Amino acid sequence: MEEETELRGALGLRRLLVAVSAAAVMLLPPASGAAARPTVGWTKTWAEDRLRLHYDATTVACLPLGAATRANGTSSFKEFVCGLVLADGSRLTIHLKPRSRTAWTTVSLKLLGPSPDKKKSREGGGGGSGDAAGGGQPAQDTVHGHGTGKNE
Repeated sequence: MEEETELRGALGLRRLLVAVSAAAVMLLPPASGAAARPTVGWTKTWAEDRLRLHYDATTVACLPLGAATRANGTSSFKEFVCGLVLADGSRLTIHLKPRSRTAWTTVSLKLLGPSPDKKKSREGGGGGSGDAAGGGQPAQDTVHGHGTGKNE
């Protein structure tokens, strides 16, 4: 009988320890500060400046994705979709997520080719109609191979 009392006392003590441990776990914060990774957000202007510097772009326009986080009176975002025009006229779209103050993760990158303005200048003449006389149609050659500049 003495053994039975000791056994019950040991089980009671064990149950008490389990209950105290469970209560302690419930009272602790969900995650410690060292384990929680801070989320990085950029302002729209900062994202555009980073891309302008990295790609040596002449034009950059970014649209933030998701809800803004307000800190110190400015809105920062965790994701952007940006359009870039490079110095050679190539166009890019990039979907990025900031990782730190100056680094980001590229979710997607798409090369779109030259801008319409650059295409015209590469084809020759820019915005002209191809007619030296300005009549709206290209010049016709004579029998000797010389253009008259007029339609005959």
